[in-house]
Amino acid sequence: MDELEDQYSKWKGQLNRGLIEFVTLLLLRKERHGYDILQLIRANIPVAEEIADGPIYALLSRLKHRGFLSSKLLQKQGKNRRYFSLTSSGVNLLQKMLQDWEIITSAIGEFQDISES
Repeated sequence: MDELEDQYSKWKGQLNRGLIEFVTLLLLRKERHGYDILQLIRANIPVAEEIADGPIYALLSRLKHRGFLSSKLLQKQGKNRRYFSLTSSGVNLLQKMLQDWEIITSAIGEFQDISES
C-alpha cells in the first residue's frame, strides 16, 4: 500500500469510529435492532461499508451499560431481536452531539470557502 492509500485508510478509520456512535444515536430516535442500524449505516454512508458487525453490537452494549439506551427483546417474524431506544440521558447526549455537529459542519463550509477564495 502506498503512502497515500495508507494515510487515507487511517483517516477513514478514524472518521468511521467517530461517526458511528453519533449516527447510531441519531438512528435510535426510533426503536431499532442492531442489524437494522448496521444495514442503514452501510447503505447510507459509503465509507462505512467495511464496518464489521461486532463494533456496532459492542457500541450498543456499552451505551446501554452507561444508561444512554434501553432495550427489550421482541419476537418478530419468528425471530427474537433486541430492540434499542434512547433513554432521556441518550436524548441529552444526542442533543449535545448535534450542537457540536452543527458547529463542525459550519466551520468546514467556511474553511472550504476560505480556501477557494
